Amino acid sequence: MAELTPKERLQPSLLDRLTDEEPDKAQESREQRVLSMNRLRLGVLRDLAWLFNSTRMPESSAIERYPFAAHSVINFGLPPLSGVTARSLDVNALEQTLRQVIIDFEPRILRQSLRVHA
Repeated sequence: MAELTPKERLQPSLLDRLTDEEPDKAQESREQRVLSMNRLRLGVLRDLAWLFNSTRMPESSAIERYPFAAHSVINFGLPPLSGVTARSLDVNALEQTLRQVIIDFEPRILRQSLRVHA
């Protein structure tokens, strides 16, 4: 593996650090402890896929009375979209929802750099 510059030496996410791909090994290799920009990007894409494939509580649920809980892992994912037709979908509202969900649950994407377009 080529030597990474200090800017490229990125630490894996907590989930990746807690996930042991090789439990029989007592010590991790350098490749497992330090991420390249490409591996970071792949990890973010994987986590976004998990986020977009998770369903949070419906908007009408009691959690909306608790704003901190509404933006916590208790409410991880997108609002339920099953049964919604393309014709009845408000594209602008969906863009805003996607943006807010990414901001709430993916801290590796900077808020000011995020653009969501349908």
